[in-house]
Amino acid sequence: MTNEYEMADDNRADLIWGKDKLLAPMQPGMLAPPHAMEPGSTDDDYYLGKIKPISRTQGAQQVPEDVQ
Repeated sequence: MTNEYEMADDNRADLIWGKDKLLAPMQPGMLAPPHAMEPGSTDDDYYLGKIKPISRTQGAQQVPEDVQ
């Protein structure tokens, strides 16, 4: 296989994917976006994996099951 490929369809609308097709559903206990960055952290910390998960005692919200 190669990295070259083509997508074809009979209409352009079927080739456009929205957020509903690209994003996975929220799992129980996940914090719904948008949420603030951890105090004192930077973008670099996030991308380097230095951000720790937020515990429920730090203000994480419970996501209702019907939101998924």
